Amino acid sequence: GCGKGRNVIRLAEIDIEMTGIDFSPAAITEAVKRANKAGIENKTRFLIQDATLPWPFEDAAFDLAVDCFATTDIETPTGRKFAADEMARILKPGGYLLAYLLSPEDEFHHEMLQVSPASERNAFLHPTTGKFEKTFDRDEILELYGNLGLVTERRIEKLATFFEKQYNCYHYLMIFQKT
Repeated sequence: GCGKGRNVIRLAEIDIEMTGIDFSPAAITEAVKRANKAGIENKTRFLIQDATLPWPFEDAAFDLAVDCFATTDIETPTGRKFAADEMARILKPGGYLLAYLLSPEDEFHHEMLQVSPASERNAFLHPTTGKFEKTFDRDEILELYGNLGLVTERRIEKLATFFEKQYNCYHYLMIFQKT
């Protein structure tokens, strides 16, 4: 779920070869434009790919996988687990997975869980778009990536603006390693 490529491009700018996938053709088109504008198109590859379907990569093909709010948008537990398992599958032994995920403790997301809850625990439907969004507590993240070893974890406190109002966020940042 690379979206418009922000993280892929940033990592490519520090000389890491990156591949980004997203189900949205519009997002991938924009990511390619941004990579070209940044002059790092030779360090990036973008593919239209639904994360809940088999990924077109060999086992143990990557040193790093990133879930930066990607599993947040996957509407089913089985879809999220499939994507998490694919991330683990494509990692080389010793490779890392960085998970940066929404928390139900984030003020805006906590509010949305009350105002517009989805049928699943810690999930809501965005009030203006109806888009599904999943927040994660610590145990849910550990279960999602349970086939990898937890290396480190932090809570990232920051301010975010939603609908012209600032909210405190307490995102999870966890790094896992494939043994």
